[in-house]
Amino acid sequence: MHPDDGSRPTGMLRLSVELLDQIFRCFDHSFVDRGGIDLDLIHEQSAEDRRTIQHLRLVCSLFNDVASPILFTVLRISLDKQSLHHAQSVVQHPIFGTSVRGIQVYLEYRPASLASEMREYVEFQKRALGDYVNYRTGSDVRSGHVRSSDGRFIKVDGDQEKRDEEDKFAIWSPGDETKAFLNFRAFIAACDRFIKHQGNISGSGRLFAVNEGLVDQYVQLILRSFSEYSKRYDEQMELIVSQSFVSTVAQIVSRLERPITLQVDDGEQSDQKLPVRGRLAICLDDEALFRFLVAPHKWVDADKAGGPKLITPARVVPDLSVAINKAGGVVSRFELSCLPDLHHLDTEFSGSSDMGDRDAWGDLRESFRGLKVLRLKGMELKALRLKGTSFIQLLVQRRPPLARDKRYLEKYLQTILSGQFLEEVVLDFSLLTGLTYEHGAIIWCPLGSILQTSRPQAIKITIRCMSLSQNELEDFFQSLGPKTESLCLQGINLVDGSWIRPLAILRERVAPRCVQGTFSLVLKNLTGSELGPMKRMTTGAPPLKMNELENIGILEVVTRYVRGDGVTENPLQAEAELSD
Repeated sequence: MHPDDGSRPTGMLRLSVELLDQIFRCFDHSFVDRGGIDLDLIHEQSAEDRRTIQHLRLVCSLFNDVASPILFTVLRISLDKQSLHHAQSVVQHPIFGTSVRGIQVYLEYRPASLASEMREYVEFQKRALGDYVNYRTGSDVRSGHVRSSDGRFIKVDGDQEKRDEEDKFAIWSPGDETKAFLNFRAFIAACDRFIKHQGNISGSGRLFAVNEGLVDQYVQLILRSFSEYSKRYDEQMELIVSQSFVSTVAQIVSRLERPITLQVDDGEQSDQKLPVRGRLAICLDDEALFRFLVAPHKWVDADKAGGPKLITPARVVPDLSVAINKAGGVVSRFELSCLPDLHHLDTEFSGSSDMGDRDAWGDLRESFRGLKVLRLKGMELKALRLKGTSFIQLLVQRRPPLARDKRYLEKYLQTILSGQFLEEVVLDFSLLTGLTYEHGAIIWCPLGSILQTSRPQAIKITIRCMSLSQNELEDFFQSLGPKTESLCLQGINLVDGSWIRPLAILRERVAPRCVQGTFSLVLKNLTGSELGPMKRMTTGAPPLKMNELENIGILEVVTRYVRGDGVTENPLQAEAELSD
C-alpha cells in the first residue's frame, strides 16, 4: 500500500482517521440512542457486513485500529469464570475497550438436582438430546420426516421453503447421516443403563439393535460429562454466593466510563447453538456432544428438572443493578428477559441483601434513577419455534404467580419503573401466563398496580399481555403526559368494569395528536367486558398465533374512534345501549 519511492501513500490511506471511521461505520448497524446502544439493531447486522469489517482489519495496522472497535460494541458475559476473564481482557484492551456500549449478561445455570443426582441428570440429558435433534426417542421418525430405504430422511409435510432452509445444514452424505442416527440410538441405550440402575440390557430387550461396544463408549462419556457438570455447578454457585460475578461485572461497567445498555437474559437464542451440519451432526462428534452435556440451561428448560424449583441465578438480577450503581457505572438502557415468575421470588430474587429491608429497596431504586429505556420482554417467539415447543405446550407448563410471588414481583417492578427520566417503556408479560383448564382461555397476569407511577418524560410506551381493571386503565390513561408520542396496547384483558369510559379518556388524551400525525396508537387483542372473552388456544392454530377474535371488526372501529379517525361516537356505548 506504500509507494517504493518513499512518497506519500495514495488512496484511502491518505484519509484522516476520522473520515476512515465514518466510512467503515457504514457497515456498522449499532445505533446509540438515549445514552445506550439499541441491541435490537445490532442483531440485524448482516454476516456479510461483519466479514467486510473483519477483512478491513487485515489490510494494515491503521485499518485494524479503525475497524476493530466496530466489532466490539457489545460484550457478552455468561455465568462462568472463563467468560468473566474474557470480558475483563476486552475492556482493558486499548482499542477494543473504547467501543463497548452494550453488555449482555446470560444467566444460564445448572440445577442442583442435576449436579447431585446421576439418575436425574441422565434422564434430563436423554430428553434434552432427543428434543435437540428433534427425534422421537427410540424411533426412526424425525418430526415431519420418515426414513427411506437408502437411509435418508424424506420430508412428508410442511412447505418447501422450510425444507430448503433445512437443506442448508444437511450437507453430509447418507452414510454420515446413518452413522449419526445409529450413534444417537446408542447414546439413548447408554442412558437407559443408568436409568435402569446400571442393569445390562440385552439387544433383544430393546426396541432396536445397537452396537454394545458403542454403548459402552457412551457410558464413559456420560460419566465424564456428569463429573464435569457437577464441577461447573460448584463454580457457578461460588460465583453467585460470593458475589464475585456481580462485583466483577460492575467493575467492568464502571471501567467503560460511559452510559451503557445492560441486557439480562436466561440464555442465548437456541439457533446460535445450531451445528453447521444440522443438529443431528452432534452425534458424530463426541467432544461436541460432551459440550452439550455439560452446558448450562435456560431457566424454562432447567425448570423441567426434578428437585426443588430454585432459580438460583435470579438473585443476580437485582444485585447486579445495585452493584453497578455503587461502582460508579451508568446504565441508561435496561432490558430484562428472565423474570423468575414461578418459584420463590421473595427468596431467590432478594440476593445477598434482605429485600424486605427499606435500605435494600432504596439501593435498587437509586440504581434505576437515571434510566432512560426499560424493556421487560417475554419469551421470544423465534426461540419457541426453534426449540420445537409449541405455544400451547409452554402455556400448559406455566401458571400465573402465586399471591406471595405476585406481591414481590409488583414491588420489584414498581421500583425499577420509578425513574423519572424514563423515555421508553416496554412491558411484555407473555411469560407470566397460565391456562384456565375449565375453559382453556388465556389468563394474563394482573399487574395493573405497577402502572400507577407517573412517567412525565415517557415518549414511547408498549404494554403486552396484562390483565387490568377499569380503574387501573382509567388512571393509566389519565397519567399519559404531553411528551408521550407512541402507545401500543396488545393482549390487554379487562377483568372488571367497562371499556367505555377508559377508551373515552384515552380518546380525549390522544385523538387530537393522532389526527395531526404526532401520536402513534396501536390497539390489538383487547378483551373483556364489551370486547368479549379471550379465545381458546388450540393446537391446530398457526404456530404462536391466537385464533382471531370474533369481535375483530368492532376493535378496528374502536381504534378509529380513539384516534379520531372518522368515528365520533363510542361504538361500545352504542352496543351497550342495544343490548339493554
